[in-house]
Amino acid sequence: MRKASQTDGKFLKARWCGVNSDLCSVSPFGFTTTGAADFRGATADGRSFENATFENVDFSYSNLTRARFIACRFENCAFKNANLVRLYVKKCEYTDCDFSGADFRRALLGVFGTTMRRCVFDGVKTAECSPVNLIFENCSFQGRDWRRIRFWAAGFWNCSFVGDVDAVEFNGHGLLYPYINWLGSPLRSGLHDVSFENARLRFVGCKDGCTIENVQMPVDGSSFIGDVAGLVSLEGQLTSQPRLLDGIREYFQVKHLKSQTKQIVNRDDLEILNTPKLADELYELMRTRTAIRPS
Repeated sequence: MRKASQTDGKFLKARWCGVNSDLCSVSPFGFTTTGAADFRGATADGRSFENATFENVDFSYSNLTRARFIACRFENCAFKNANLVRLYVKKCEYTDCDFSGADFRRALLGVFGTTMRRCVFDGVKTAECSPVNLIFENCSFQGRDWRRIRFWAAGFWNCSFVGDVDAVEFNGHGLLYPYINWLGSPLRSGLHDVSFENARLRFVGCKDGCTIENVQMPVDGSSFIGDVAGLVSLEGQLTSQPRLLDGIREYFQVKHLKSQTKQIVNRDDLEILNTPKLADELYELMRTRTAIRPS
């Protein structure tokens, strides 16, 4: 049996047995080799923290399940392989933090506005995660890690997505009124200077007034930004071509258009709903007549 090293998750967690893990106090284990306060493997399950500041702290392998952070600030902190299941984050700021391998499942992030600047999210788990009023600045996302996610009134500023991005919805301001008092009004939402150049999009779109500003589409030409008014008008222009008309109507049933002036159109979505040949025809028709050229 392999002997556990002092950097293994099991060892880091076991050393806290019977030790106070108050995250706001000095760590009983001093500092890591990189000079960060050593809270690796600490447990704060269900604890609440408010108006706390954490600078240069290593929370790798920590258990923060159901923890609540309100109006806290994190700078240069590591959460590698941390358990953040059901984490609750409200009015917080994260700058230069590393969440590689963290488990965000069922977490509620960003209530009343939370900003994440220059943070790393490689290999995270996000099933049933709810990013609400979460503002990302200068962050990069591996698409496979964020599949099937709805970003509620979230904002992306100078960010990039890489790889396969599946079933992701960017919602501009669509919080139901009863929830606004609990979750807060949208702050700086939308896509601004965002790159999908090295991504492949499938059933990715925008809803409820999501701003699309200076967004770069995949370099392989598999997606484009279309003018919604032009897309809608195509239906009336295809009355004499029933095959194309049926195909575009099928597409419109699953695409959000009413609340948008611009929409992301993905070629792969059309093929899922139609034959490859018809998908090619529809995509070329929509691209030629409605694509908004980069300024």
